[in-house]
Amino acid sequence: MQSRSYSRSHLRLGFTLIELLVVIAIIGILVGLLLPAVQAVREAARRTSCLNNLRQVSLAAAHYESSLKAYPVNMIGPGPDVSPTKVGTGYYSWLFWILPYLEGNNLYDSVDSSFNMSSNIVPGGPHAPFSIQIESTHPNAGAAATPIATYLCPSDTTSHQNAVVFGSANPASGSYAGNMGWPKSVTGYSGERPIPGAFNGVIPIRYPAPSASLAAQLSWHPKGRWSSRDIVDGLSNTCMVAERLIQNGQSIPEITASDRRLQSHHVSRAAQTLAALANQCGPPTHTDAPYSAYVGRAWIIGWPPAGNMYMHLTRPNSNNGHFTGGNQSSERQGDFIVAPSSRHPGGVNVAFVDGSTRFITNEIDLPTWWALGSSIQGDLPGPLD
Repeated sequence: MQSRSYSRSHLRLGFTLIELLVVIAIIGILVGLLLPAVQAVREAARRTSCLNNLRQVSLAAAHYESSLKAYPVNMIGPGPDVSPTKVGTGYYSWLFWILPYLEGNNLYDSVDSSFNMSSNIVPGGPHAPFSIQIESTHPNAGAAATPIATYLCPSDTTSHQNAVVFGSANPASGSYAGNMGWPKSVTGYSGERPIPGAFNGVIPIRYPAPSASLAAQLSWHPKGRWSSRDIVDGLSNTCMVAERLIQNGQSIPEITASDRRLQSHHVSRAAQTLAALANQCGPPTHTDAPYSAYVGRAWIIGWPPAGNMYMHLTRPNSNNGHFTGGNQSSERQGDFIVAPSSRHPGGVNVAFVDGSTRFITNEIDLPTWWALGSSIQGDLPGPLD
């Protein structure tokens, strides 16, 4: 038989095991290097989308003000009794009133705003139960449960769907809050602000039907109609809307173990400077679950613990706080400390009154942050970069 000779290269038809393992290791390293880059690109896209949402919300509020000569009001309480069986309009978030300026006319028109936006307000009874609820039997339950894409940051989560923390209507979440400035007990930078301080935010707050005793406590609320003429510090120097995380805990253990930026604890109501009060708002040693349970869970609700308003006190991505004294002296007045927060690394997105948007870092100079929140103090912010 004729013999054939084969070279070594002809006999080698595949990879050796060692070579295969090396290739797999190299691919694994490349994937490991690539994934963070892909995630970073995705987060950058989400942050841009969030900025666009904020721009639309701020412009909608500006168009509302241009049309009606006043900014939309955040109703922090119920309306007056209309009849033995009905309480008048109240507890509507400012985000509801701007729907027609966000192409939300159909949803807006579906709401009967003569009804109070809470199922457990009883005519003639106590008008401030601790937990506001929207049940599935409420005339506006369907609208309350409707998610608004423009009101949701794509980087945040809304896993509390099918929870009944806010009632069986299971209202839809929202990521954005309006600027209400400083707490009423703050004496300013160094004691120059009279107490109770005048409202110095942008989106006004109202208690539609205060009792005689409550009226005196609401003396810090803006009087009359609040418009762009009242923003004397400049539209480009004053924040209007910021993002804020959504609480997803469905039980007290889950809420108390939630992201610390969604946890709230008691702070002193005593008159004090911005710096002194901000120092009290460090990480809580004990989370007050009833004040931490509702933040972000209902875009349609104006009740303060829903967190559709925020304050310029602590830096972005700090935790929240509420004042001592119970519901008579915090949520019934709207004096509720919510700090902007987000899942964007390093800071939060903010929209200004003029419609411009910025990413504000967690390390922003505190006096600059305080100045950005005030609209009537005559304090212009320092550089943001």
